[in-house]
Amino acid sequence: RGKVIIPSFAIGRTQMLLYYLDGLFSSGAIPPVTVALDTPLGLAITETYDKYRPLFDKETLTRLEEGDDPLDWEGLFSVERGRDSYRLVDDPGPYIVIAGSGMCQGGRIMRHLAAGLDDAQNTVLFVGYQGHGTLGRRIQRAAPDGDTVRIDDEAVPVRARVETLRGLSAHADRRELVDWLRCIPGLRRVALHHGEADAQRAFAT
Repeated sequence: RGKVIIPSFAIGRTQMLLYYLDGLFSSGAIPPVTVALDTPLGLAITETYDKYRPLFDKETLTRLEEGDDPLDWEGLFSVERGRDSYRLVDDPGPYIVIAGSGMCQGGRIMRHLAAGLDDAQNTVLFVGYQGHGTLGRRIQRAAPDGDTVRIDDEAVPVRARVETLRGLSAHADRRELVDWLRCIPGLRRVALHHGEADAQRAFAT
Protein backbone atom coordinates (compact mmCIF):
# COMPACT_ATOMS: atom_id res chain seq x y z
CA ARG A 1 0.00 0.00 0.00
CA GLY A 2 2.96 2.27 -0.40
CA LYS A 3 4.94 3.64 -3.30
CA VAL A 4 7.72 2.08 -5.33
CA ILE A 5 10.18 4.86 -6.13
CA ILE A 6 12.55 4.02 -8.99
CA PRO A 7 15.44 6.35 -9.85
CA SER A 8 16.28 5.73 -13.49
CA PHE A 9 18.43 7.02 -16.31
CA ALA A 10 16.24 8.59 -18.99
CA ILE A 11 17.87 6.92 -22.00
CA GLY A 12 17.55 3.17 -22.34
CA ARG A 13 17.01 2.20 -18.71
CA THR A 14 13.60 3.89 -18.41
CA GLN A 15 12.34 2.26 -21.60
CA MET A 16 13.67 -1.13 -20.46
CA LEU A 17 11.76 -0.76 -17.20
CA LEU A 18 8.54 0.05 -19.04
CA TYR A 19 9.07 -3.01 -21.24
CA TYR A 20 9.53 -5.34 -18.26
CA LEU A 21 6.70 -3.81 -16.23
CA ASP A 22 4.32 -4.21 -19.15
CA GLY A 23 5.35 -7.84 -19.43
CA LEU A 24 4.75 -8.43 -15.72
CA PHE A 25 1.31 -6.81 -15.86
CA SER A 26 0.30 -8.54 -19.12
CA SER A 27 1.30 -11.98 -17.85
CA GLY A 28 -0.46 -11.50 -14.53
CA ALA A 29 2.81 -11.98 -12.64
CA ILE A 30 2.00 -8.86 -10.62
CA PRO A 31 -1.36 -7.13 -10.12
CA PRO A 32 -2.04 -3.96 -12.11
CA VAL A 33 -0.90 -0.76 -10.43
CA THR A 34 -0.56 2.82 -11.61
CA VAL A 35 2.85 3.66 -13.09
CA ALA A 36 3.87 7.32 -13.33
CA LEU A 37 6.69 8.32 -15.65
CA ASP A 38 7.98 11.52 -14.04
CA THR A 39 10.96 12.44 -16.17
CA PRO A 40 10.68 14.98 -19.01
CA LEU A 41 13.77 13.65 -20.79
CA GLY A 42 12.60 10.07 -20.27
CA LEU A 43 9.25 10.96 -21.84
CA ALA A 44 10.95 12.58 -24.84
CA ILE A 45 13.21 9.56 -25.36
CA THR A 46 10.26 7.17 -25.05
CA GLU A 47 8.47 9.15 -27.77
CA THR A 48 11.60 8.84 -29.92
CA TYR A 49 11.57 5.06 -29.41
CA ASP A 50 7.96 5.06 -30.58
CA LYS A 51 8.89 6.85 -33.81
CA TYR A 52 11.28 4.06 -34.78
CA ARG A 53 9.14 0.99 -34.16
CA PRO A 54 10.43 -0.79 -37.30
CA LEU A 55 13.81 -1.05 -35.55
CA PHE A 56 12.38 -2.99 -32.59
CA ASP A 57 13.43 -6.61 -32.18
CA LYS A 58 11.22 -9.49 -33.27
CA GLU A 59 9.83 -10.15 -29.79
CA THR A 60 8.71 -6.55 -29.36
CA LEU A 61 7.21 -6.37 -32.86
CA THR A 62 5.25 -9.55 -32.12
CA ARG A 63 3.88 -8.01 -28.92
CA LEU A 64 2.84 -4.91 -30.85
CA GLU A 65 1.10 -7.04 -33.50
CA GLU A 66 -0.81 -8.76 -30.71
CA GLY A 67 -2.01 -5.40 -29.41
CA ASP A 68 0.43 -5.15 -26.50
CA ASP A 69 2.41 -1.91 -26.60
CA PRO A 70 5.25 -2.34 -24.09
CA LEU A 71 5.84 1.42 -23.92
CA ASP A 72 2.23 2.54 -23.52
CA TRP A 73 -0.57 0.81 -21.67
CA GLU A 74 -3.60 1.57 -19.52
CA GLY A 75 -2.35 2.60 -16.11
CA LEU A 76 0.82 4.27 -17.40
CA PHE A 77 0.75 8.03 -16.95
CA SER A 78 3.09 10.72 -18.24
CA VAL A 79 3.93 13.48 -15.78
CA GLU A 80 4.99 16.39 -17.96
CA ARG A 81 4.48 19.55 -15.91
CA GLY A 82 6.47 20.31 -12.79
CA ARG A 83 3.36 21.16 -10.79
CA ASP A 84 1.88 17.76 -11.62
CA SER A 85 5.06 16.17 -10.31
CA TYR A 86 4.55 17.97 -6.99
CA ARG A 87 0.95 16.76 -6.90
CA LEU A 88 2.13 13.22 -7.48
CA VAL A 89 4.43 13.44 -4.48
CA ASP A 90 1.41 14.32 -2.32
CA ASP A 91 -0.64 11.39 -3.66
CA PRO A 92 -0.73 8.66 -0.99
CA GLY A 93 -0.52 5.88 -3.57
CA PRO A 94 -0.11 3.06 -4.12
CA TYR A 95 1.78 3.60 -7.35
CA ILE A 96 5.13 3.07 -9.04
CA VAL A 97 7.03 6.19 -10.03
CA ILE A 98 9.99 6.22 -12.40
CA ALA A 99 11.93 9.48 -12.23
CA GLY A 100 15.37 10.82 -13.08
CA SER A 101 18.20 10.73 -12.24
CA GLY A 102 19.64 7.22 -12.00
CA MET A 103 22.07 7.94 -9.15
CA CYS A 104 19.82 10.50 -7.42
CA GLN A 105 22.07 13.45 -8.18
CA GLY A 106 19.28 15.78 -9.28
CA GLY A 107 16.03 15.84 -11.18
CA ARG A 108 12.51 15.02 -10.07
CA ILE A 109 13.54 11.89 -8.18
CA MET A 110 14.84 14.17 -5.43
CA ARG A 111 11.38 15.34 -4.36
CA HIS A 112 10.05 11.77 -4.33
CA LEU A 113 12.93 10.66 -2.13
CA ALA A 114 12.65 13.64 0.19
CA ALA A 115 8.96 12.91 0.73
CA GLY A 116 9.04 9.11 0.67
CA LEU A 117 12.25 7.83 2.25
CA ASP A 118 10.97 8.09 5.80
CA ASP A 119 7.87 5.96 5.14
CA ALA A 120 8.35 2.25 5.88
CA GLN A 121 5.53 1.36 3.47
CA ASN A 122 7.54 2.64 0.53
CA THR A 123 10.25 0.90 -1.47
CA VAL A 124 13.16 2.57 -3.23
CA LEU A 125 14.21 0.31 -6.09
CA PHE A 126 17.63 0.95 -7.61
CA VAL A 127 17.97 -0.43 -11.13
CA GLY A 128 21.57 0.51 -11.76
CA TYR A 129 24.95 0.93 -10.15
CA GLN A 130 25.25 3.70 -7.57
CA GLY A 131 28.66 5.34 -7.74
CA HIS A 132 30.73 6.42 -4.74
CA GLY A 133 29.77 9.85 -3.47
CA THR A 134 26.25 9.77 -4.93
CA LEU A 135 23.03 10.11 -2.97
CA GLY A 136 21.98 6.73 -4.31
CA ARG A 137 25.01 5.05 -2.70
CA ARG A 138 24.39 6.90 0.58
CA ILE A 139 20.79 5.67 0.63
CA GLN A 140 21.96 2.09 0.06
CA ARG A 141 24.41 2.40 2.96
CA ALA A 142 21.90 4.08 5.28
CA ALA A 143 19.08 1.61 4.69
CA PRO A 144 20.08 -1.33 6.91
CA ASP A 145 20.26 0.78 10.06
CA GLY A 146 17.68 3.42 9.23
CA ASP A 147 20.32 6.14 9.19
CA THR A 148 19.69 9.55 7.68
CA VAL A 149 20.77 11.07 4.39
CA ARG A 150 20.84 14.74 3.52
CA ILE A 151 18.57 15.99 0.75
CA ASP A 152 18.53 19.76 0.13
CA ASP A 153 20.33 20.28 3.43
CA GLU A 154 17.70 18.37 5.39
CA ALA A 155 18.32 15.12 7.23
CA VAL A 156 15.89 12.46 6.00
CA PRO A 157 15.68 9.10 7.79
CA VAL A 158 15.79 6.07 5.50
CA ARG A 159 12.88 3.98 6.76
CA ALA A 160 11.71 2.82 3.32
CA ARG A 161 12.70 -0.60 2.08
CA VAL A 162 15.69 -0.28 -0.25
CA GLU A 163 16.27 -2.89 -2.96
CA THR A 164 18.74 -3.11 -5.84
CA LEU A 165 18.35 -4.99 -9.13
CA ARG A 166 21.87 -5.70 -10.36
CA GLY A 167 21.03 -7.40 -13.65
CA LEU A 168 19.93 -4.40 -15.69
CA SER A 169 23.28 -2.77 -16.39
CA ALA A 170 23.66 -1.50 -19.93
CA HIS A 171 27.45 -1.31 -19.68
CA ALA A 172 29.77 -3.75 -21.39
CA ASP A 173 31.68 -6.10 -19.11
CA ARG A 174 35.46 -6.66 -19.16
CA ARG A 175 35.42 -9.26 -21.94
CA GLU A 176 33.12 -7.18 -24.14
CA LEU A 177 35.33 -4.12 -23.68
CA VAL A 178 38.46 -6.08 -24.58
CA ASP A 179 36.75 -7.54 -27.66
CA TRP A 180 35.75 -4.02 -28.70
CA LEU A 181 39.28 -2.66 -28.20
CA ARG A 182 40.71 -5.46 -30.35
CA CYS A 183 38.63 -4.16 -33.28
CA ILE A 184 40.34 -0.76 -33.28
CA PRO A 185 43.25 -0.82 -35.76
CA GLY A 186 46.58 0.57 -34.62
CA LEU A 187 45.53 0.99 -31.00
CA ARG A 188 48.58 1.47 -28.75
CA ARG A 189 47.33 3.02 -25.53
CA VAL A 190 44.03 3.21 -23.66
CA ALA A 191 43.18 5.82 -21.00
CA LEU A 192 40.75 4.52 -18.38
CA HIS A 193 38.75 7.58 -17.47
CA HIS A 194 35.33 6.49 -16.26
CA GLY A 195 34.79 4.11 -13.34
CA GLU A 196 36.07 3.37 -9.87
CA ALA A 197 39.78 3.03 -9.14
CA ASP A 198 39.70 -0.66 -8.14
CA ALA A 199 37.82 -1.65 -11.28
CA GLN A 200 40.15 0.45 -13.43
CA ARG A 201 43.25 -1.21 -11.97
CA ALA A 202 41.80 -4.68 -12.47
CA PHE A 203 40.86 -3.87 -16.06
CA ALA A 204 44.27 -2.36 -16.80
CA THR A 205 45.96 -5.48 -15.46
